[in-house]
Amino acid sequence: MAFTTRLAFEAALYLLIALLTSVNALATTTSHDALHFPPANSTATSIVWDACPPASFPPDFQCANFSVPVNWDEPYGAHFDLGMVKLPAKPSNTTTKIGSAFVNPGGPGGSAAQLVTAISSGAFRMANLREAFDIIGLDPRGVGLSHQVKCNSSILAERVSLFPQTEEELKALESRNRRLGQSCRELTGPLFEHIDTIRYGPILGFLLPCTLTN
Repeated sequence: MAFTTRLAFEAALYLLIALLTSVNALATTTSHDALHFPPANSTATSIVWDACPPASFPPDFQCANFSVPVNWDEPYGAHFDLGMVKLPAKPSNTTTKIGSAFVNPGGPGGSAAQLVTAISSGAFRMANLREAFDIIGLDPRGVGLSHQVKCNSSILAERVSLFPQTEEELKALESRNRRLGQSCRELTGPLFEHIDTIRYGPILGFLLPCTLTN
């Protein structure tokens, strides 16, 4: 997790929620920027929530998928599903539901779905937040519920020095890393070439309006 303390995490999360309360403005705006998704003649996509597999998540969790292009520059090309979970709000006698709050633990490789599970178990002090917001965790592409990156575990397990002291050790590390990267590309498929922070950010803009009616 990118946050080193609970206090830092909670401060960042509340800042995110403050930004998300302006989601109504997004819902009434049709934006088709350089990424060209959704296509200009498309309509908003609804998110259909259903019960999560009981073996994977607590019983009150809901799961959903959202289809996006592998390559944002080819919106009509190959697609894959981003996976997400929702922990529904629990309004009290003195509170009402405000909306949805997306959380992400950072990374690289952090699972937002696992973070929501931790929030549900009480790992963070969020009683007031839980009463007012659905907590949604969207796993980034290549992580958790969203088409995990796959690599050759045998190559990963090779014993090489991560802090080479000789030219021979350096070459061994370079060889292992090169072969490991090639295996990841082969086992993951075309998605491997389109996994980075830049390709994660735009999806939140498309998802926020979809959560208004869910």
